[in-house]
Amino acid sequence: MTMTFIKYSFFSIFIVTGILFSCDKNQDKTFANATINFFSPTTNTIFKEGDTIKIEADISADVSMHGYKIYIFAPGESEPQLLVDRHTHGTIIYVRNTWIVPSTVAKGNMKIEIIALVDHEGQTVTAQKEMVIQ
Repeated sequence: MTMTFIKYSFFSIFIVTGILFSCDKNQDKTFANATINFFSPTTNTIFKEGDTIKIEADISADVSMHGYKIYIFAPGESEPQLLVDRHTHGTIIYVRNTWIVPSTVAKGNMKIEIIALVDHEGQTVTAQKEMVIQ
């Protein structure tokens, strides 16, 4: 019984230590130099049903960030569609994703928004591009 208790105690300590130190949640909160360079698609590009939209951006900061989200604001929709929710670490994050325009999307102006997650306390940097669906 004692060996079992010791074995599970060490295992529990290992798990708790891994959780506590997996992300540095106490990093510097200054992110004045956090930026998103949104390359593609270009503003006001016209797309139609079935087109593949390449979403490309580079996110950089002076601190190690915690990922990004991409939202699609389709014409006629009241809520944006979450396209990507990626948890990754680094001072530079490369965004390389695609979205195929579905047959169900309404015609008109749409937006793509990238939100960089600077830390786990909710600090973000945002960039948007507007397109047209015909």
